[in-house]
Amino acid sequence: MERTLSERNRRVYLSPRVVEVYAGSFRERGLLEPEQFILSYLGPEIAGKDVLDIGVGGGRTTPFLQPVSRRYVGIDYSEPMVAQCRARHANVDFRVCDAIDVGRLGAGEFDLVFFSLNGIDHASHANRITILDGVHRMLRPGGLFVFSSHNLDGKRWRPLLLPRLQWAGDPGEFLSKNARHLAAHCRRLVNYHRNRYRQEWGDGYAVLVDQAHDYRLLMYHIGIDSQTGQLAQHGFVDVEMVDTTGRLLPRGAESRDGWIYYIARTPASRST
Repeated sequence: MERTLSERNRRVYLSPRVVEVYAGSFRERGLLEPEQFILSYLGPEIAGKDVLDIGVGGGRTTPFLQPVSRRYVGIDYSEPMVAQCRARHANVDFRVCDAIDVGRLGAGEFDLVFFSLNGIDHASHANRITILDGVHRMLRPGGLFVFSSHNLDGKRWRPLLLPRLQWAGDPGEFLSKNARHLAAHCRRLVNYHRNRYRQEWGDGYAVLVDQAHDYRLLMYHIGIDSQTGQLAQHGFVDVEMVDTTGRLLPRGAESRDGWIYYIARTPASRST
């Protein structure tokens, strides 16, 4: 799947309809509960530091990360998303860049790398490893990598075989209410059944159909133990986990949440 997976998912985020959602209603939601907890929890560690915000979308996290940082850079691989960010936030450094290529931005440039909303899961396994290596390279000693990822042990959603219709006594009103709903339901079913044959399973992870954007995406899912092990293999230490309610999970804990936020650090000193 490799780069093909990333490119297939990227096309979804070039869609004007998806860009409108991320730059509009979703951006206005602000931080999610686990993100609120993490920024409060890390507080002094990130204040006045250099921050890289990966997968900024419509700029949802920018108003919270940019004001507390010394230097803020936001990147996304969707040109229309970056255009929305630039139009909304003057004098902020936004760039079009794929997370796969993040290691090219420069070694030891940032104190915090923030990759929210399961953005890392859009890449294949091999490209995910490239991203982890690139992030580790960009962080200074003692730097922080905060990201979320789909939980392989969490509940997964599949489209209903039959749609839930909105009933009305008048036949014309019934058809009017449900025509668009039926079209969307059929679109979801077609996308799901097309993509489920592209799913794949590996050691501790799987690439599975995701319900977002009418089941057009294939997303990486990984268990907590496998993710913490993956981070350790790529040089990260002191990994902590936060569930979707904003609760810090004890080490070794299990969770059925759909995704988990991870806080990982680079060692305080680099070996030479």
